[in-house]
Amino acid sequence: MGLVSLPIVIVAVGFGCQLLRWAGAETKAVAERWSLGAAIGLGVYAYAIQALGLAGGLAPAAIVGLTAAMAIAGAPATASLLRDSVVAIRKGILAPWTPDRLLAIGFAGMAVAIAGMTLGGALGPFTELDYDSLAYHLAVPRLYLLHQRIFYVDHLWHANIPFTCQMWYVAGLALDGPGAAKLFHWSAGWLTAVGAAAWVARGKGMPCWAPAMAALVFLAIPLGAWEATTAYIDLGTALYLTAALVAFDRAREQGFSPRWLAVTGALAGWAAGTKYPALVQLALLGAGVGIAALVRRERAAVRGVVAFALAASVIAAPWFVRNFLWTGNPVYPFYARLFPRTRNWNEAATVAIERDQRGFGRGTDAVAAARLLWDTAFHGREYFLAHR
Repeated sequence: MGLVSLPIVIVAVGFGCQLLRWAGAETKAVAERWSLGAAIGLGVYAYAIQALGLAGGLAPAAIVGLTAAMAIAGAPATASLLRDSVVAIRKGILAPWTPDRLLAIGFAGMAVAIAGMTLGGALGPFTELDYDSLAYHLAVPRLYLLHQRIFYVDHLWHANIPFTCQMWYVAGLALDGPGAAKLFHWSAGWLTAVGAAAWVARGKGMPCWAPAMAALVFLAIPLGAWEATTAYIDLGTALYLTAALVAFDRAREQGFSPRWLAVTGALAGWAAGTKYPALVQLALLGAGVGIAALVRRERAAVRGVVAFALAASVIAAPWFVRNFLWTGNPVYPFYARLFPRTRNWNEAATVAIERDQRGFGRGTDAVAAARLLWDTAFHGREYFLAHR
């Protein structure tokens, strides 16, 4: 059925929390630990699988061994997180049922219901809308597994883009088939919702129902709910960017802590490792960190900026370095005119891909940009299927 992914995700969450402990960046908030631990743990898991593949050791036994090693290393943090999660849930249910508390329980219940409904889709068969899943998100990992190594695929440009989420799918396919691969993406969805709740909970004066409402609002976005049933990658991007916001808020709260800004940078770097467009969010977050440092005018703030930049660069770099070595273009196949030595690409291909991209969305003017968040949330089909 694919359910093997769920214990792997929990192992990754615990391992990520353990890494935060070792780095001296631990948090007691349960929702924050789920969000940050998942993003970091799954990021390390993906990069370790990438390393196995590049070394020619991409066998199921090696993936099982990697998972077991992470489970052992993260066991103390995993046990603590699961125990504290049960306590937090029990406390929330047994607390006096005031109107605000009832509202929080209602929002949380609806969020869980949506997650449950999308779980059925994630475990179900593929549909005619799963083109990208079948064409490359799962096809390329399957190709890697057949050869038990990661290599340059010359006949499919989609194989040469940032592939963090697809490394999860390598594990899913190797251990329990396509359903397990899809369940990684589904997990990224509900973990993003938990991250949204954690971020809202950090706001001063927030009513007790606000975090649950934030989780519900995210899960109820039609495009996001559909993506939770697929082996796409966008919920992985959302997971990392949401966790980066949580970490940045922690850094700000602790006097622009270089340690927490390094965590923020690492998470933003992992986001860029899921897909090229996340480079925009990485740049925006970096600009925010830089502006905040200028306002503070403290030496610690400068150290924080350096920590953010170094962590983001180190974490994001592997995909872009790999692309450059394989294709001569770090952002292959885009901006090929800036990289005239781009391998297996030409001007006709550039024109074709530009024409194809113009067929998506609801316009390119300032008005379209202003309504982009609404349009992508509630007119997602026009960003999913070419129609113009």
